[in-house]
Amino acid sequence: MGQENSQLQPGDLIEVDRPFHQHWALYIGGGYVINLTPVGRKDIQLGVHTVAAFIRKVKKQRLKVVVRNNKWRVNNKYDDSYSPLPVEEIIRRAEICNDRVLNYRGFGSNCENFVKKLRYGDPLRASVGSELQNLDMTENKDCPKPGDLIEIQRGPYKQWALYVGDGYVIHVTPLDENGPPLSANSKSTFIRKARVTKELLKVGVNDD
Repeated sequence: MGQENSQLQPGDLIEVDRPFHQHWALYIGGGYVINLTPVGRKDIQLGVHTVAAFIRKVKKQRLKVVVRNNKWRVNNKYDDSYSPLPVEEIIRRAEICNDRVLNYRGFGSNCENFVKKLRYGDPLRASVGSELQNLDMTENKDCPKPGDLIEIQRGPYKQWALYVGDGYVIHVTPLDENGPPLSANSKSTFIRKARVTKELLKVGVNDD
């Protein structure tokens, strides 16, 4: 790694070698980067469990301020797997997120995932809706994670969905919306045509 890079271009991912961990930033041009900076933490109550949420703020800063005396390099390491968005779109997404305060459960590799999604977008979504949903960041106290099962109480019966991230779920819906729910038990089985649907969790849940 080096302290300077003559090939630095807007939209590049910057890997900073800090003591004990790697920090990541997105270069937006003019000597500036967008990156996550820690500003505190809070505890979220999930049933009987308390989960620590680490609060980060998206900041636009000078690259030299973020790097300080650490070594750094351009590392667009996902280019072999994903096609970068157009540079104008990368910068637009980064600017929209500037100054937002975001909550994370656990440390993980959040700063890397953040800039990765700015550069490449989300392969599960063809368009950008709410930037917070698009970046898997939410103020929802329930904090669903991709792979979680979602139970929805619909009057006398329950419907289930699978959370896939970015505010979306996958679930089965009957083609006949006026028919009874898809169900099966030891006495009877209702068999109808159904469709596997991907939609926003808030749409699928409605007021239930």
